[in-house]
Amino acid sequence: MKKQRCVIFGGGGFIGNNLLADIGKSEKKLVVVGISKQGPNNSNCQYIQLKKIEDLENIIEKDDEVINLSYATVPKTSFENPIDDVEKNLPFAVKLFSVCAAKKIKKIIHLSSGGAVYGEQKHFPIIEQTVCRPISPYGISKQTIDSYAHFFYQLYQLPVVVLRPSNAYGPGQIAYKGQGLIATVMASILDKKEITIHGQKNIRDYVFIEDIVRAIIAGLKKGKIGKIYNIGTGQGASNQIIVEKIKALAIRDGFSLPKINIILPRPFDVSKNILSYRRFLKDTDWRPEINLDEGLQKTWTWFLKNYHPKS
Repeated sequence: MKKQRCVIFGGGGFIGNNLLADIGKSEKKLVVVGISKQGPNNSNCQYIQLKKIEDLENIIEKDDEVINLSYATVPKTSFENPIDDVEKNLPFAVKLFSVCAAKKIKKIIHLSSGGAVYGEQKHFPIIEQTVCRPISPYGISKQTIDSYAHFFYQLYQLPVVVLRPSNAYGPGQIAYKGQGLIATVMASILDKKEITIHGQKNIRDYVFIEDIVRAIIAGLKKGKIGKIYNIGTGQGASNQIIVEKIKALAIRDGFSLPKINIILPRPFDVSKNILSYRRFLKDTDWRPEINLDEGLQKTWTWFLKNYHPKS
């Protein structure tokens, strides 16, 4: 019997590496596609370097499962160069949806953004029917790509499921990348480097990486085609609370704390983001399993064992 092919775009990133470790236990034939010459360090997958988007025609096959985690920019770089953000992300996504529809794949999971697309809101937790009001180029591009996914679903029967996760965190996240407060604070403590916080009271919904991975797999198995799903916890924590919780872990383990600078929020950061996951729970039975305190402890333990402080 032929193995089910699962093609993963962006498999070398934080979420991708964790997903590969989990989905690699299945009987699927895994194909990871990326832009670098060397793929993720995973013997369970085949790696293909994507040199130009026209090559998608030769990579995607009929009846494939596809997971799109690929995104070439972060909120900070998108704000600094909106044109670059569009050029690096929009053509690829539209081409991918077009090829997947033409090849009649089995299903595609597209990972969007559960924070940036909604922008500033007044009612929480945010549900999927909420009108999106993005305040950043990153959010505008993410929402536009979601709209293209819906376009290809409506007109060409693309079997797409869009997931909008809130803030992912956990072991393996890279610090100092412009997003990922938890990883950056933990690395800063180990590096004895000053910590800069953009907005003390800004609130985010943090989802542990293991729960994100389970959500992607649940969406692949049970997500309803054509639907958008929020992936969150329904609870939020301010930047100040996150820093205080991490400080407590560090002090307990005998670390001295670097100076913490609180500065104004960045203009592209929403003040509050908390997502409802009720729609996804109803359709897939998924719910978050790792609470914030447990997730922070797991992440801190990983940093202590694996992070190499910069000299």
